[in-house]
Amino acid sequence: MTNSVAYLKKYGYNPGGGLLSPDGKYFLFQIPKNASTFLGNALSANGWTFSNLAHVNDVIQLAVLRDPVDRWLSGYATYAALHLFGWGYGSDHYIEEYSASPLVEKIIFSKLVFDDHTTPQTVFVNQLSVEDETVYFDCERETLVDNLSKYTGLDIKITDAIIDNSREDIYDTKNLYEFFKAKLDAKSDYLKPVNVQERYLKNITLRERIHSVYKSDFKLIKQANFYYGT
Repeated sequence: MTNSVAYLKKYGYNPGGGLLSPDGKYFLFQIPKNASTFLGNALSANGWTFSNLAHVNDVIQLAVLRDPVDRWLSGYATYAALHLFGWGYGSDHYIEEYSASPLVEKIIFSKLVFDDHTTPQTVFVNQLSVEDETVYFDCERETLVDNLSKYTGLDIKITDAIIDNSREDIYDTKNLYEFFKAKLDAKSDYLKPVNVQERYLKNITLRERIHSVYKSDFKLIKQANFYYGT
């Protein structure tokens, strides 16, 4: 266990946590903000049991990866809702204060990593056993569950109750996610500025900062052995 992972226990993260398939052949390793709640609900309802990497061996490790930018947007929104908001202070007040001072933006984007929801995916993936095969799945695809079913040969049924229990329809998190997404989309031209003034006007540094901090995640996704079904 790395120091980074050990540190995340203070936020409630369980190092090495995941679910073991009914036949004992597959272990779904859970990564925060990568459909972990949904898959935990879905798989446990289909006979998978919660376990830990420390208690399994000779399995095929399964892990879900997510686009780093989208994961940060969702992760930071969750972090803020859990640790910054409170009675009488929610996302609307936060956005007002954020918009009133450029210092708030500079502080957030100088750090970016705040808890388990915003920690790079590579920190979690490094816990996986190098002796066992690892197969990755794309979090953004609507066929995630279908691909898991096809790959494992195990039928995974999804009910309305599972979907409802896994939704993140909290106003504050949705509000903050959309707020930051709009800022990134408005400041993400990707065209190199001709001069300093153009760079200032386009202000593309926010998305670039995310790409810089999470460059290991982008590299992992580029090199990962993804299963997309047949």
